Amino acid sequence: MDSLRALAMLAAAGRKGLTLQLLAACSFRADMVATLVEREFATLTHENVQVGGKIIEVAKVRITDSGRHALAAEGQWNEASSAHCGRDWPVFTN
Repeated sequence: MDSLRALAMLAAAGRKGLTLQLLAACSFRADMVATLVEREFATLTHENVQVGGKIIEVAKVRITDSGRHALAAEGQWNEASSAHCGRDWPVFTN
């Protein structure tokens, strides 16, 4: 299930979370992320970050305690295998 895979990636990212853009690049749809937020399994915030001397706004997604509990209940949390999105490139949190 994609939502569990997204939660596992968010859990592996820790407190920094992941950008919505990165989740989209990993084939997670915005409506699925919105559902995670509505169910209080994740939070979505807009933050300003400096990239190459420019300040840009990014949407950051972070897992909540409820999201961690949902992962644990499904037996899906495996830190060693959840920090990727099935691509051949690493996940950067920011």
